[in-house]
Amino acid sequence: MDNRKNTRQVRAAVLAALPLLVVSGVSAAATLDYQLTAGGGHSDNIRRVAVDEESENIASAGVQFSLDQRSSRLYADLVGNFAYYDYLDDTFDDEVLGNFAGQARFAIAPERFEWLIADNFGQVLSDPFLPSTPENRENINYFTTGPDLLFALGSQTRLRFGGRYSMTAYEDTEVDSDTVLGEIELSRLLSSASSIGLVTRAQQIDYDNAALNADYDQGEAFLHYATEGSRTLLTMDAGYTRIERDAMDNTESGPLFRLDVTRRLTAATTASLSLAREFSSAGSDFASTQSQSIGLETAAGRQTAEPFTRESIGLNWTFTRNRTSLSLSGSWDDHTYDAQPALDQKLTSGTVAVRRDLSPVMSLILDGGYLRSAFEQQGGDYTEASGGLTFSWRLSSRVSINATYDHVDRDSDQQIGDYTENRYWFYIGYGRGVPRTTMLPHQFAVDAANPER
Repeated sequence: MDNRKNTRQVRAAVLAALPLLVVSGVSAAATLDYQLTAGGGHSDNIRRVAVDEESENIASAGVQFSLDQRSSRLYADLVGNFAYYDYLDDTFDDEVLGNFAGQARFAIAPERFEWLIADNFGQVLSDPFLPSTPENRENINYFTTGPDLLFALGSQTRLRFGGRYSMTAYEDTEVDSDTVLGEIELSRLLSSASSIGLVTRAQQIDYDNAALNADYDQGEAFLHYATEGSRTLLTMDAGYTRIERDAMDNTESGPLFRLDVTRRLTAATTASLSLAREFSSAGSDFASTQSQSIGLETAAGRQTAEPFTRESIGLNWTFTRNRTSLSLSGSWDDHTYDAQPALDQKLTSGTVAVRRDLSPVMSLILDGGYLRSAFEQQGGDYTEASGGLTFSWRLSSRVSINATYDHVDRDSDQQIGDYTENRYWFYIGYGRGVPRTTMLPHQFAVDAANPER
């Protein structure tokens, strides 16, 4: 690895750690849940192959945490899940894997000057056609920071100037990039709970590897509408977007649309819907989709310097009671590469998770997942189904013992992509509370009025 790549990874590591510095400034009012674990596991097909399976014993240590702070000066939301694996039979080298998503918004001068820091870290597939193994995954880090300046133009009109610097860094793939973005928003308050505004945005994406010749400029102009009721949150963007490549004369353009709706259906249930059509990049797409579930999974899909048109649908439904919780989610993503149609891909996924407290000290978690990846390039399509069962027994307020069984079945157009694997885990945990696996959900007015929910 050359010096430039080493320097790049050092920069990425430093920037990735910045959101964690928020912890030092968080007050005692912040909520911190965490779990430290140590234990071991066994796999009956560690290389995830169709024939000549190899078993492996694994020693593991992990940390899972979530932290949130909401105050007039600071909004912070950090979620992470990391594990260290020591492959005792030396099938693979030791590794650290996991995901982190965090953001902190500092109100340096409330309603006048704010600063955002956000970071997303995780793993992606090196070869999108093959299963996730230590040999076919790499780290990715997507870091963003920048200011927002806000001005009141009378009692109902607001003017905002925003700037962002983003950096995408990969462990191995040579598609690291820097993005500089500027935007202006002129908005009008329609009521105490709703607003409409006109936003213009311009960004420049530059890749470290000049040989890619992939730099481009992206512009957006759209109407932004937002409304918040006691049980409903809705935001919508509708407008126009375009891309101009440095290496080509032609311009790609089209409609822009983004919709996010969350509804508190009852005291126990919440549903959400998201729709989007926009230009995106591999790094920003990783960051936007990772926040839906932050665990030890490796993100599917291609990693390329080519921008693409992303059309997506997302659905989520949750039910939470004192002893039982249930969540269902599904998503569909269509990535269209106008300049290189052979890269086109469609990703369809669904998850279900059920938690039941069997007693004050014992709980059971059942989860399942489905993923279908379809590629324009022949021979890479696959479907993957997974399921797991976890039993937890709290020995005290801080100490627990846990046993987990995981099963994965993958069916691919390539024989080398087929596999079935069973993993068994047993570990001891020490911690406080139950760490979240998603970013902080919106707090509705009805929840604030009834904080015991």
